[in-house]
Amino acid sequence: MSVRHAIALLFLAALSANANACATCMGADDAKMIYASNSVLWCLLALVGFIFIATGATAFFLWRHNRLK
Repeated sequence: MSVRHAIALLFLAALSANANACATCMGADDAKMIYASNSVLWCLLALVGFIFIATGATAFFLWRHNRLK
């Protein structure tokens, strides 16, 4: 990326009119956005946990299958 492209991107980013706060800064403690953000984070953590467990189970299966031969 050239310097001109970088300067143009920085200039366009500086001109953005809308800025949204995160769920923590958004408002009241009972806001729907906070509940939705927490739900998404728990789903992502569950997905990562499932991937780790599935990878471990596959590695164990391959290790055991190879050992039995």
